[in-house]
Amino acid sequence: MKTHFYTQSMIKSLQVIVIFISSFGTIQSNASANPAPDQVTTIQDTTDSPYELTIYVVPSTEWLGWDSPLALMKNTAWNKIFPVFPKKKKRAIGHVFVELTDGNYRFFGGMTTQAGNHQVNKVVNEGYNLGILFAAFPGALDCPKKLQAELDQRCADGEIAFMKFKLHKANFDRLKEYVETYQERDYHLIYNGKNQPRKGEGAGCSAFGISFLEVAGLLSDEWKEEWTMKVRVPEHLVGGPTTGQKVPILSMLFAHRWAKEHEPHVVLELYEPYLIYEWIIMQADQTNKPSNINTINIAKARGLSFDYTQILPPAEPIFLD
Repeated sequence: MKTHFYTQSMIKSLQVIVIFISSFGTIQSNASANPAPDQVTTIQDTTDSPYELTIYVVPSTEWLGWDSPLALMKNTAWNKIFPVFPKKKKRAIGHVFVELTDGNYRFFGGMTTQAGNHQVNKVVNEGYNLGILFAAFPGALDCPKKLQAELDQRCADGEIAFMKFKLHKANFDRLKEYVETYQERDYHLIYNGKNQPRKGEGAGCSAFGISFLEVAGLLSDEWKEEWTMKVRVPEHLVGGPTTGQKVPILSMLFAHRWAKEHEPHVVLELYEPYLIYEWIIMQADQTNKPSNINTINIAKARGLSFDYTQILPPAEPIFLD
């Protein structure tokens, strides 16, 4: 009986680890940022520019808790399993997607993985363990029809936040060229990886979404710092091409802390959707702000509207490859 109980416990632990690591196919490391205006303000939305970039941010069900690899595993698995709402698409670690429009043209989507158990196979059969955080997978863009249905539902429930940027036409044209060339080069077929979308080296959802601000020259150092999570992943937990080693997945059960600076490690630096979401809500609740940003709502969803119609594109190339 004891042997049976022990075996069942190990199987349940294994299932939790696989759920955790396969969910984290959507975790991203950060891309480079450009200097940008640091103003954070709010006024009545009166600018009628048709050129708009909107970044939508879905938080994880609960804060993932980055205290340790083990804590992160447990919280992610919990978010993946519970709560179960049939009408909603679960986002265990959150999601970021964008809308670029001028009233006629519209790009609407974010990075995701292609269907299949690519992450699970690499974890279970190839020994990637936390090396999955740095691995590339077959990628795709969100289905616009399904994503629109999810957006409508989340706005109705207030389970999403957004940032709407009103652009100069030249910056709109630059972003349109960026996303169209991105697809023409098949960069959207590489998910995660090195998370350098402007270099064609893969991107998760948040790296892809924030790259639009980089390309437009709107990403400030302050925003980058507020939205970024950085941890040192112990090297002994990183399998796959990053280290060339195979790591048993059950080793996660003993991962009670991140590596110290002097210990062998691999740095994971990413835009955390939950942090971006909380930042938007906090800014939307501010009452004393400068004059180029609105607090706006879509149904119950909170958001910010930034008037950047006077800002021209940066001089650097769109792609850095």
